[in-house]
Amino acid sequence: MAELVAAILAVVLGSFTGEGATERAIQRGVRARLGRVQKVAVHVDRGHRSPFSRTIPLIEIRLRGFTADGLSGQPFKMGAKRPHGKIGRFVIRAEDFSVGGLHFEKMNLTISSIRFGLFKALLRGKLALDSLGEGTVSATFTEEGLTRFAAPRIAALRHPRLTLDGGRVVVEGNSAKFKVPVRFSATLMPSDGKVELAEPDLHVWILPVPGALARSVVKDINPLVDLNRDYKGPFQFRITHIPIANGRLAVRAVLIPRK
Repeated sequence: MAELVAAILAVVLGSFTGEGATERAIQRGVRARLGRVQKVAVHVDRGHRSPFSRTIPLIEIRLRGFTADGLSGQPFKMGAKRPHGKIGRFVIRAEDFSVGGLHFEKMNLTISSIRFGLFKALLRGKLALDSLGEGTVSATFTEEGLTRFAAPRIAALRHPRLTLDGGRVVVEGNSAKFKVPVRFSATLMPSDGKVELAEPDLHVWILPVPGALARSVVKDINPLVDLNRDYKGPFQFRITHIPIANGRLAVRAVLIPRK
């Protein structure tokens, strides 16, 4: 998503030319970067400011139906020179899309107080940031989408199936080595930018595996995800909630600007 945000901002920075121009520029820029997109809708709230003002209170982009695999964009560069432009609140609401083979049912991203180098954007089309405020992000995944993503990566099981309910992730399948049914379930616990498996329950055939052995398996797997290690953008993640119910898993996090 960092590349998508950078691409949209780069387009926005050159479009302070009048009512409606920003919206059209963002739509063209997003479609140019993503290719086929089922829906792009843009709302720009300028408040009572002049269309030529360097400050826009709100930009909100709604997207649906696209694939962002292999998306490349300008990196975030800090230390922009004056004069600065400012976006008070930048919002992306996306539905039914995939990144790196992982399908998102929906995602909401908000970043506050984006200050950028105005002349570099207008004259060169370059994205240079002076500062970023905090933000929030939430994403929702379905059983079907996670199964398609995880199944090829679970070599120990044949035909793995994943279910989400009651606060637990359940993975079932047949052992690729011993040809017996295996059932594993666990909760997901947030730890800063990490997602870790906890409270494991493991059954082989119909027999429960001792808790100590199940915990040792989990210890070798954790962390399941480490966003602050793997993501090199301008934010660190603090995951706050991972609710699991009714065939869906959600992740909610606070975005903290890196110093």
